[in-house]
Amino acid sequence: MSQENVRTVHRFLRALDRRDYENARPCLCRDAEWHNTAAFPGSRTIVGPQAIVDFWQALVESFDPAEGGMEVENVTESGDLVVIGLRSRGHGATSGVPIDVRWGLRASMRDGKIERIDISGDYTSPRGRRAVGRMKVKSPGLLASSLAKSPLVRVTTS
Repeated sequence: MSQENVRTVHRFLRALDRRDYENARPCLCRDAEWHNTAAFPGSRTIVGPQAIVDFWQALVESFDPAEGGMEVENVTESGDLVVIGLRSRGHGATSGVPIDVRWGLRASMRDGKIERIDISGDYTSPRGRRAVGRMKVKSPGLLASSLAKSPLVRVTTS
């Protein structure tokens, strides 16, 4: 089931990146939760597929959809847990101000759908690697080191 979980999270992220919210919602459990880091704007906890999609839509609406997007840089899974290191780049739609942010997403899965998403700051920082190391998985050290070393996997938006 682990590889299927990874595919579900990738499908969710591709849909968000394309702003294809109709295809993002089915990847989430009916009671899905999104838990933000303090660095993300808006509420710290968002509950339900529609609320999560609404949050994401509000977050990205000020960015030019023709430029940038999300890249998956690292993927690690263990059972019902998928951890992804992401890089988001873009430009403000009206200001032109560039963004280039690395962040982490930990997805807890239930019955093949995303039950909970926990967002963390820069996964490449020592603090980000420590957060990964505190996760309740069989091999946290392996998980943290694989996030730090795994090869780039690009999310395509075709």
